[in-house]
Order: sequence, then C-alpha cells, then structure tokens
Amino acid sequence: MSVEDERRRRSERGHKHNERGRRFHLGMAEARGETRESGWRYEATVKLGNNRERRHDTARMNERGGLDFTEYKGGNLVGGDTTREQLAKDREILERDINARGSWVLVQGSASRDFRQQLEAMERDFGERFRVVEVSKAQAREARLAGRRIERERELAQPELFDSKVLRAEQRMRERAERLREKIRVQEAAQRAIEQQRLEREAQEREREFRARREAAERLAERMREEREAVARGGNPEMTGMEAKDFLALSGPPPGTHGPGHEAPQVTRGGSGRGQERGRDQYRDR
Repeated sequence: MSVEDERRRRSERGHKHNERGRRFHLGMAEARGETRESGWRYEATVKLGNNRERRHDTARMNERGGLDFTEYKGGNLVGGDTTREQLAKDREILERDINARGSWVLVQGSASRDFRQQLEAMERDFGERFRVVEVSKAQAREARLAGRRIERERELAQPELFDSKVLRAEQRMRERAERLREKIRVQEAAQRAIEQQRLEREAQEREREFRARREAAERLAERMREEREAVARGGNPEMTGMEAKDFLALSGPPPGTHGPGHEAPQVTRGGSGRGQERGRDQYRDR
C-alpha cells in the first residue's frame, strides 16, 4: 500500500470516528435533555490560563452561577492522550470554580483500566460535582441513530448546512484528486530524470569510444609511418601488442552503429612483415 493510500485510509477512519462521536453526542444529549431549548450550548469553550482552553460537548450556567458541562465519549476505547488532557482540564475547572459541575457519559466497558482509575479519582475528589454516566451498547446505538435523525432534520430545516456539507465533501474530493495528480507528476518527473541520466551516460560512453578510436587511429598512423621507414631501411618490423589492440579497436563499428549489418574484419597477429603490411593497408583503405 502506498503512502498516499494509507493517508487516505487514515483520513476516512478519522472521518467515520468523528461522525460516530458526533451522532452519539447529539442523540444522547437529546435523551438527557441537554438541548438548546433548555439553555445548553454545544461546543462551549472555557478559557484557561496560559492561553489554553477547554471545549465541552455541552455546557450551560447553572443556578449557582457556576458551569455545568458534559463530555460525551461514544467510542469503544476511551483513554488516549487527548482524552486524558481533557479530563485534566476538567479537574482544573472544578478546582477553581466551586459551583461547577461536570459529567462524562461513556459506553460501558470503553474506558481503559488506568483511565477508569482517573475517572474514579475525580468522583472521589469532587463527590456529587463530578459524575461518570455509563450507557449500554444498545443505548449507544440508539443514540447514534437519534443523532443521525437530528442531523437530517437540521439539514432539512437549514438547507445551507446541507449545502455546506456537500461543498466540503466536494472540496475533499478535489484535494484528493490534486494529491493524486501531484503524485503522478512526481512519478513522471522521476521517470524523466532517470531517462535523462541514461541518455547522458550513453552519450558519455559514445564520446569515450570515439576518443579511444581516434587515439588508436593516430597511434596506428604513426606506427605505420615508422614501419614504412624501417622497411625502406631493409627492416622487418613485428606487430606489437599495442598495435594489435588498436587494430581491434578500429575493427568494430563506430559507436552507436552496433548491429547485425556491421561485421568486424579478422586481424591475425604474427606472420611476415609483408603480411602485416597488407593487413594495415586494408585498414588504411577504410
């Protein structure tokens, strides 16, 4: 699985998780009477020190002037780092506001062992001011269904909300399409770079071969001149190993012309100087 596929799967899982949690919150808040009509605010924010804040699922001012707040957790496993931080902030709120009261609503058995201990410590430290409410899985399912119904009713009552959801979904699709196009562009650029490197290597190799053939031809020409002079003086020069190597270098097709239509002549070492001269004459005629 590619990195992009894994990122998309995590995004989809996160979206479904948020949707389940939102619907659990809406349905359960309605069942508990925590509605806007009764004075509750959704996603209510409390300012804390050091530029921090705590956002509760529902909250309102109570008859004593303190804050009533509720946190809804509809997942099957509760107790991650973010959840622990939320509970720590709730402790801070209850400590500084003696009239504040808080509740956490969970699915039975969803709290991890150590987080359960933290919840029990909150109940022990604050008594009636902090309560943990556990609902059955069946009640959680009913709450999610009710939450879905509430969402649809709101969409029908406020079409602009539905339109905004459609627009957000379309935006997510465009973003995914753009990420896919970017991935393809990167792959194509990498492929072009690899192809360019291959062409450059081949060009360098051809240049080296041309240079080697030119140097071999220059050495042979100089050697032939020396041998002609030696023959004129009555000598019988032998072919050297370097001379044979240069003959072989020139016997093949030029760089870039390798193919079945190019056959290299045979070069034989040894023999009389006269035979060697005929072989050399053959290469002079090429």
